[in-house]
Amino acid sequence: TISSEDITRLRGRISVFTEVESVEYISKEEALHILQDTLQTDDTLFKGLVTNPLPDSLEIRFKREFLSFNRVENFVSKINGFEGVTDIHYDKEGIKGFSTFLHSFGIGGLTLGVGLLLAAILIISNTTSLSLYARREELHIMGFMGATNLFIKAPILMEGLIRGLLGAFLAVGLSYAIYRISML
Repeated sequence: TISSEDITRLRGRISVFTEVESVEYISKEEALHILQDTLQTDDTLFKGLVTNPLPDSLEIRFKREFLSFNRVENFVSKINGFEGVTDIHYDKEGIKGFSTFLHSFGIGGLTLGVGLLLAAILIISNTTSLSLYARREELHIMGFMGATNLFIKAPILMEGLIRGLLGAFLAVGLSYAIYRISML
C-alpha cells in the first residue's frame, strides 16, 4: 500500500506534465461505488465480496491537444517507472482508433480544401474571362482612343482585387464563426 503523502507526491509529479489537465485520486471505496453506478446493479452482486479487490488509483485527464496515440504512449512510458506506479490502465485501442480517425479526417479535409481551391481558381478564371468578353467592345474602343494597357487593365484588376478580398474576408469570418460555435 502507498501512504497519503506518497499519493500527494505522485499526484504532484504527474500534474506538472504539460499533457495533463487534471489528476484525481480515487480511493478503493470510491472505485467500488463508481463500478456499482456504472453497472447499475443492485447491491446483492457486491455483498459477497469479503474485501474490496479494486486498488486506489489516480485518474489522469489529458488536455485536448495532447490526445494522440504517440503522445499518450510517450507519457505512459515516462510515468511507468515512477515510485508507487504499479499498473497503468488506459484504452490503448480506443486512443489508437481515435488518432487514426483524426489523421484520416485531417487528410480528408486537406484533400477537400485542395479540391475547393482548384474549383475556386477555375471559377475565378472563367468569371474573369466572361467579364472581359462582356466588356470587349468597351476595351477595344479604349484601345483605339489611345488608352495605355495599364489604364485599361487597372480598373479590371482593382475590381477583381476588391471582390477577392471581400470574398476572402467573408469566408474567413464564416469559418471563424463556425469554429467558435463548434467549440461551445
